Amino acid sequence: MKSKLYFAIALSLLVSAKCLAQDQRVDGNLTVTGTSVLNSQSTSGSGSVDFSGSTIYFGSWTSDDSQPGIVFNYSDALSSNGTSTFYSFANRFNNVWVWQKNSSTGALPMMQLDASNKLALFSTSGTASVIVLDPVQGQISINGQSLMTTSAANATYQGHLR
Repeated sequence: MKSKLYFAIALSLLVSAKCLAQDQRVDGNLTVTGTSVLNSQSTSGSGSVDFSGSTIYFGSWTSDDSQPGIVFNYSDALSSNGTSTFYSFANRFNNVWVWQKNSSTGALPMMQLDASNKLALFSTSGTASVIVLDPVQGQISINGQSLMTTSAANATYQGHLR
């Protein structure tokens, strides 16, 4: 009879300890060891952040919660002098990637990669793109002026340039 009572008390303590550990705020550093997957559902109920090994899944599609919006992954080098790689993968076909910096007037764009692979580098004020690389058109422009490539110059000047 005593063993059943001890078991009931132990089970009660385990259950209450698990319940007490829910929704606890941690101030300062937190170290977790071992293998685990962490899921943090947002307070709005849409999207989440999932950590699994060297991969972070961020957000979700509004039409399908099982599809992550963005995936970040780190792949270590195979040797100490090898190259490691950081991947960022946007899960929709048409995406715009914007790198911004903070300023006294708010966020300013520094770089933007659009869905057609056009890369724009902005001025320090963030008001205008200064350098644009457009691989679809095969153009590079600086301050709105297209640079002339050797092949374009040869075509324009009918091979008189060497």
